[in-house]
Amino acid sequence: LLPTAFALERILPAFPALLKKWPKLGVDLVLDDFADVATETGADVAVRLVDGEDVASDEMRELAPVPMALVGAAAYIQTASAPTAPHDLAFHNCLALARPLTETTWRLKGAGGVHEIRVTGSLQVNSLEALLAAVRAGIGLALLPRDVVADDLASGDLVTVLDGYVPASWSLAAVRSAGESPPARVRAILDLLTEAMREPGK
Repeated sequence: LLPTAFALERILPAFPALLKKWPKLGVDLVLDDFADVATETGADVAVRLVDGEDVASDEMRELAPVPMALVGAAAYIQTASAPTAPHDLAFHNCLALARPLTETTWRLKGAGGVHEIRVTGSLQVNSLEALLAAVRAGIGLALLPRDVVADDLASGDLVTVLDGYVPASWSLAAVRSAGESPPARVRAILDLLTEAMREPGK
């Protein structure tokens, strides 16, 4: 199980080397931004975006930190005006990456400490790509991985807001089914994922 955006950008290009090393390995790949291992699909490994407060366990391996950005379309900012403090988010349409019918809290770090803001908006979606499309369309603000919005920020189509505050850390983590030592096929996938997400030069 892999989040779609990260699978296409970072992980799928590494699969040829894995299959060359393990020619008898068969991979059933499911692209899903939120599904868990075993409980939902019976998968050996799920890669998920987790926030910094998720507790690591023997079944979880952190693959890479994921810097986040609070962004909106330039057209939205022109209409709604940019927030100047975290509490201003209460007056904005905040789009969330979340499961349906769940509450969303954004944590922003500033000079005064960590601000935990419960946000609401007209759209809650379980897909990074769909959330990015909604932000590009000018529907509202969203927290998105900086890697995912880098081109949009460079072009000026999206802009960051609340630049004096840093969104709390997120990570990309591989979670395997609970149990004893993972079999060789799972260890091979975990090693591939770790290598694929490693920054060049590290």
